[in-house]
Amino acid sequence: MLHTLDLSWCRNLTDEALGLIVDSCLSLRMLKLLGCTQITDTFLDGHSNPEVRIIGLKFSPILEHLKALNPHEGPLRYSSVC
Repeated sequence: MLHTLDLSWCRNLTDEALGLIVDSCLSLRMLKLLGCTQITDTFLDGHSNPEVRIIGLKFSPILEHLKALNPHEGPLRYSSVC
């Protein structure tokens, strides 16, 4: 029943260990790997869970899971209540 897992800065993890975790946790939807520069394309291309989003690796959008403001909507409006 694990949906989100943050393994950021776990420098001893290997591609094989992460593959086992991701392939075994079928309900996993988000894996955070900030600072895990040892992880390679072997893991990214080799795991079998197409539903998991991996964030924090080199060249992966760190904030892609957050809703960003649309710059064309104009400035933020604050209440005039003091």
